[in-house]
Amino acid sequence: MPAAGKSEWMDAFKEITAKTHTQQAVWWLNGFWKEAGIGKDYAETLWKEVHTMIELEAGKPKMYGSKVWEVKEGSDLDEMKAHVFLEKIGGTLTVVELRKKLAALDLDKNNRMAMSEYLLGKFKKTPDQLIHAPQGGEAEAAKLAAAQKAVEQAAAALTAAVAREEASMKAAKEAEKALWASEAAKQELATAVAELEAQEKALADKKAGYQAKIDDPQLSAMKKGQAKNELAQLESEDPLPLRKAKITQGAALKKAEKAAAVAAAEKEVADAAEVAAKKAKADAEAAFAEADKQLQYLKQHGDGVAQGAVWWMERELTERRKYMPKK
Repeated sequence: MPAAGKSEWMDAFKEITAKTHTQQAVWWLNGFWKEAGIGKDYAETLWKEVHTMIELEAGKPKMYGSKVWEVKEGSDLDEMKAHVFLEKIGGTLTVVELRKKLAALDLDKNNRMAMSEYLLGKFKKTPDQLIHAPQGGEAEAAKLAAAQKAVEQAAAALTAAVAREEASMKAAKEAEKALWASEAAKQELATAVAELEAQEKALADKKAGYQAKIDDPQLSAMKKGQAKNELAQLESEDPLPLRKAKITQGAALKKAEKAAAVAAAEKEVADAAEVAAKKAKADAEAAFAEADKQLQYLKQHGDGVAQGAVWWMERELTERRKYMPKK
């Protein structure tokens, strides 16, 4: 780029390159939307390049799901990251070639590369052309702002829907665990009851045996007396196995009752969580539909509309839809 007249555009150029990677990309798309190969046709490639810059800067890719993006997006890359970026999108170059290329792109000579500088170098545009690239008229400014708000509301609704889905799944797992615990407690109670019944039968059989001896006319008075004493002793106190079986059965009953109450409570929580998750998903779908409706309106009113901004918002919606709860 010629140095002549540099002061005339440098301040305005620095304002643009101070914008975030995304904002610079939107500025470019707005300004050159109708120009073949660098506007609408280049939008998807530019999306990928912006996200490559963001990932290099942040150390992790930008996601559009439920998690809030906590990294503050920058406006340019330092020399090392700029080299990596150029390698990623332009193939293998020597260090010398990369340095020359970066030096040619670094219009403000701050040893950093902004998205705008990269695009100007790639498509042989001048800073003045970028500065004066049309950004959309005022006619639809209010509708564009409303669409942006609708996209933000859709994103918030998606976050809420995913959070509700996660809460519902967690509640369902807790309910399932509680149900298994309740069923196990019921089985434990059934075993305890069976053992108690067995001990009671054994005791009853023993008593019946002594009573049969007492009633047997063939037995001597001494043997009958002995049977009476043993029966009286048996009836005075439950044998240890029976007492143990009663204690076990009582504990099992309390445990089963408690487990059943917990299972019922967890089921209630899970049901409520599922209802909330369904409503949150419906709200998110409605919010996405409204945002899409507003963006479609703007797309259909071509002239005077910031088509690059509209495309970017629509592309964000597409990316966010991938994280919509499936259930």
